[in-house]
Amino acid sequence: MKQPLVHIGYHKTATTWLQHNLLDNHELGFKRYISKNEIRDKIILPHGLDFDAASVQAWYKSKVDEDASGFEEKIPVVSSERISGNPHSGGYDSKQNADRIAAVFPNARILIVIREPIAAIASCYLQYVKSGGVCSLKDYIEPTRDGLAVVPLFNFEHFNYNKLINYYQSLFNDVLVLHYEDFVKAPREFCSKITSFAGAEELQDLPYASLSNQGLSFLSCFVLRQFNKLFTKTRLNPGALKFNKLQVELTKILIKLESICPSSWHKAFRESMKDYIASKVDYSALIIEFARIKS
Repeated sequence: MKQPLVHIGYHKTATTWLQHNLLDNHELGFKRYISKNEIRDKIILPHGLDFDAASVQAWYKSKVDEDASGFEEKIPVVSSERISGNPHSGGYDSKQNADRIAAVFPNARILIVIREPIAAIASCYLQYVKSGGVCSLKDYIEPTRDGLAVVPLFNFEHFNYNKLINYYQSLFNDVLVLHYEDFVKAPREFCSKITSFAGAEELQDLPYASLSNQGLSFLSCFVLRQFNKLFTKTRLNPGALKFNKLQVELTKILIKLESICPSSWHKAFRESMKDYIASKVDYSALIIEFARIKS
């Protein structure tokens, strides 16, 4: 089996597009043997006293060995943005996940995609609402610190990417860090860096214009938050009634309605969000750290 490529995220950095169009592209030489759910259940979620790297290695090898499709020469890919930590809970387990990846895939190549932190936080908040969240932006990025720290909550330090990047560089010899903004500007060149790094085939044309996981506007965000409070039962909102399928359909309707709204409205909403976020954090320090990270 070739040296695996482990893609850890971050969230909201075209991860879904990369997974669907590049990282499981058999013609380029990639093969994802395990799903995001399997990564979650086998590597991320097990309690620290239950996790056993050797058993996970054996399970992964069995998944590869049982594949009868002639993919034995493909580059195995492990891809889940959750490996970098959950932004809604401050990425509290990002180091633990890195240690587990190192234990299971010690010779892996690591791919990390980062995004300008203020834009990333705004996009993560909108995804939080789509996923059943009920907090306003203010309450999301400034959660209460009263009482005991029982449940991990949002933390700006999750977006100080250098810390996790440096840790992965201490664990692995091959670490590639790319910027989401480069994907937006020059997607072919961005993807070529990945294929070259992984030792895959020469890049072909891909559906660069396709969009995945579209964000929300102000109106959709407001409507969904009110709906979620009563009817969307998730780990983010465990006290609601469970009408989750209805929430999914409502989201689709709202996104369709947004297409008739002027683009200037959406842009103004995003900019107002980013201005508010920047006012609540040491913005200059985050941006300076982000600028230091080279592709």
